[in-house]
Amino acid sequence: MRAVYFTEEAYDTLKNGISHNMPHYLSRTEWLEDFFNGQEYKKESSIEVSLPDMVPFSSQLAVEERANEDVANVKQIYGNMKNLTPLQATNPYLWTCLAHTVYNDYVLHRWFDDDQFSSLSQDKKEKRVLSRFFSTANERSLNNNAIARLWWYGFLSYDEQNRSNPFHLTEILVSNTKFCTDFMLSHCCWNRTIGKGVLRAAKDLIPTLSGREGISGYYRPLKKYMNRYGAVSSLDFLTEDDIYNLAMEFFISSRKKNPIFEDATEDSDNED
Repeated sequence: MRAVYFTEEAYDTLKNGISHNMPHYLSRTEWLEDFFNGQEYKKESSIEVSLPDMVPFSSQLAVEERANEDVANVKQIYGNMKNLTPLQATNPYLWTCLAHTVYNDYVLHRWFDDDQFSSLSQDKKEKRVLSRFFSTANERSLNNNAIARLWWYGFLSYDEQNRSNPFHLTEILVSNTKFCTDFMLSHCCWNRTIGKGVLRAAKDLIPTLSGREGISGYYRPLKKYMNRYGAVSSLDFLTEDDIYNLAMEFFISSRKKNPIFEDATEDSDNED
């Protein structure tokens, strides 16, 4: 089938009407046809895609189990939509449409069923609708949109060299929510060579951590170090192995000097 996307007018209408449409978003019924009352609100693109079923999600799962289901759905979305180019995958009308239509139930189960959501203020509930149902072309928004994030996690971590499990680095990326967010908001890691080099180093570091040591605590200073490094010598010219060695050496050195401990509450699944 061909990918479908919202028209610009429909996208703007929905985005500007979140407050008014909140009952629709939480109703779990199809409402767009009636809302647009016969007006064209989506179009078919020339992009051939296979839209898979999502792995069912339960809000009662622990964070670690949620990570496993996220990995499963990365495999579904990226695995079936690998033919998208990065440019096509930054199209906000595509991801916003998928979140509102084909994957509406998944979005609601994944991001709106938890006890935390029910206790949020109305303003924060509307902000979650904005961040999980809608998308723009910037990195933070692509990381927040409930469907776009799955594709980009796969694109940035998929390791075609590992035939037995090409998603082994995806498992590392989503294993810790704070690390995942920090990684996705690091501009340099949107270079796949850099990103996979960092993830390989993280994969080797994680089994050695003990107690309250956490990967996100070591990644944040690495991110600053890489920014400084990139200011004097372009990271883009380094190979994946070069990046792995740079990151691993930094992790080992930092840990010897000052082990970094994380607050147990930091790995929260929702950040409202």
